[in-house]
Amino acid sequence: QDLLGIPSAEDVPNKDRVTNPTAATPATFKLNWGYKENGPTQPTPKENVCTFMGAPTSILSGVDREYPDENVHLVKAALDIMRKHGYRCQLPPKSWKSDMLEEENSKESRELKYLDDNYYKSHNVLGKKSDDIIFVVTVVCGWIYIWCTGMEGEEFVTEHLSNSPHYALAKVPHEEVSAIDNAVTMTRRTGGAPNGNAGSISTVFELKKYNKIIAKARCTYYNGAMDNSGPTIELFEVAKEWRQHGYGKLLLGFLAKYFVDLFEDMFFSDEENQLELNFNVCYCTSRYACQWFLRQGFEDWDGMGEELGQHLFHFL
Repeated sequence: QDLLGIPSAEDVPNKDRVTNPTAATPATFKLNWGYKENGPTQPTPKENVCTFMGAPTSILSGVDREYPDENVHLVKAALDIMRKHGYRCQLPPKSWKSDMLEEENSKESRELKYLDDNYYKSHNVLGKKSDDIIFVVTVVCGWIYIWCTGMEGEEFVTEHLSNSPHYALAKVPHEEVSAIDNAVTMTRRTGGAPNGNAGSISTVFELKKYNKIIAKARCTYYNGAMDNSGPTIELFEVAKEWRQHGYGKLLLGFLAKYFVDLFEDMFFSDEENQLELNFNVCYCTSRYACQWFLRQGFEDWDGMGEELGQHLFHFL
């Protein structure tokens, strides 16, 4: 196999590697970049769109509650805050049929019962005076994910959720940003939702040299196989002609720095109860790829070399 840009047994020594690549050297990728676990394969940035994501920090939002109550209250607390300020969310939807007894059938009981079975679904929140979707809220792997559009939505989440005692959230802008470092152009591009799950966003990272992509990665923001929240590498590859020149390490460093900067404020928001943030590698089926990631500081978290990870701030 030749997975994640690591030479396979058939490629040792790597017959495709170019000793001194130039502008004329091709850049050939062998992975199936149409494959995905979560999020879009080709994320499309959108102006004034972002996704907030993070953990609960109070009993109101689910801390110290038993499963599934922890997830129910993680999403319900956010929806309650939004509705308190005039936003609208039909909870439960009119189509939902309840088997609750009449004496239990209060509004609060119906909402809790519905979320008990459906907390993981996407919950659309409409504007105060319009039917435009302003927020899409869901829970995945113990984190809340809030897709929002417009400055109004972003400012509301920042003021009433991020700065509240109930959540520690990071903001992931749906944007494309490029920078040049030592003759290599580094680009990241984020997008996804709301038609899918609110947590299903992805970020593609690319390294360009001589105006061609020579290494790339696609990351999402949870690993369902291990029930781990946090940034997750789904695909990672260096073009076969450009391998063994340090571009894999350069690309991984690009990812790690972005995610550390992104989540640092969230992590250190409560020094007494610091959160554990994972940096995951998902479905690593090549032992050569596994060995490479282990050398970069990741650990074998499933005991089979397929699901790897490390605490994100190990890379500080």
